[in-house]
Amino acid sequence: MKVMRTLGLGFGLLLGAAALGCSGGESSASGGTGGGDPALKDVVYEGDATEAELSQLLDAMPVEGKSPAFTSPPPFTDFEVGSKAPKFAWTLDQKGSDTLLWFSTDTEAELLRVFTSETSFAPDDATWKHLSVGTWVTVKVFSAEYADGALQGKVEEGQDLQFCSMPPM
Repeated sequence: MKVMRTLGLGFGLLLGAAALGCSGGESSASGGTGGGDPALKDVVYEGDATEAELSQLLDAMPVEGKSPAFTSPPPFTDFEVGSKAPKFAWTLDQKGSDTLLWFSTDTEAELLRVFTSETSFAPDDATWKHLSVGTWVTVKVFSAEYADGALQGKVEEGQDLQFCSMPPM
């Protein structure tokens, strides 16, 4: 079942309530480092995470879990214009896990997707500029355990994180 592959279609409706106080803005286009699947061309891969593992995660039905859980930045942070990019960090209960961070707004379902084997992501300046859209951004987080490149068990969906960052002037 390819439930998560179509997850982005409903983000506009689901996240409409997230636009709470940050004024509107526009995002800039940003390329990714995806592989052969055109649907994943925008994904940024970090650590040992692979496109084959991401495809398995996206094909699975996620279950609500306690892990992954964000440890930084604090929820509902409103970053000032020109602020330095935060380090997004989280905890995992499973060993051998990869994590998908899915950044979106109420108007852009796939603002950025990062698939990593690490437990943190620090956007570079260009990526932070891309994420600084002047409205609330929601980060959905999913993790899955792999052994020899094969999905083991369930895909867990952790607690969302929201932040706002104004675009540079």
